[in-house]
Formats: sequence, structure tokens, C-alpha cells
Amino acid sequence: MGANVALTYQQRKDLSFSVRAEHFDDPDGYVLFPSSTARGAFNALTTGLRYDFNKYLTLRPELRYDWFDGRDDARPFGQGDARNQLTGTVEALVYF
Repeated sequence: MGANVALTYQQRKDLSFSVRAEHFDDPDGYVLFPSSTARGAFNALTTGLRYDFNKYLTLRPELRYDWFDGRDDARPFGQGDARNQLTGTVEALVYF
């Protein structure tokens, strides 16, 4: 079972802000197979923005926080040693 909810606010024609919440319950531990068999609930919160420089270039930075509520002592993040993680990404989209 899973759910994904996103909300975007368009401030200007070239600038928008977004937040997203995700939940995925994996009681059998198949989502990360074969690297892990973590049984439990995977959750995430993401926030970011989209800025269109022009019709050819868009920049999309985001921060994402993931956490795992496990049914055992599984640690699916990091190198198998963490139950949560914070990541940041920046996408540059080039249209042609």
C-alpha cells in the first residue's frame, strides 16, 4: 500500500514551489530486493522549487527527508546503517 500527495504553488509564470509527502508500506520487504529485505513503512517529505530561466533552461533544486519505520532492526538507508536520510539534489533541464 502506498500514497503520494503533492502540492504546488505557482508564484509567477517562471517560479513555482512544491511539497510532496510519500508513504509506502512494504510488509514483505520486496521494495529494495536484492540489496535489502527491509520490512516496514518507507516515508518521505520533499520540498523544492522550479525556476524557468527561459524556454530552454529550467533549474529544480530540492531537499528530501526519508525515514523508515521497520518491523525489525532493518536499516535500509546509507550503507545499511541508517533508518533515515536527508538528501539534496539540483536538476538542470535543457529543452531543445
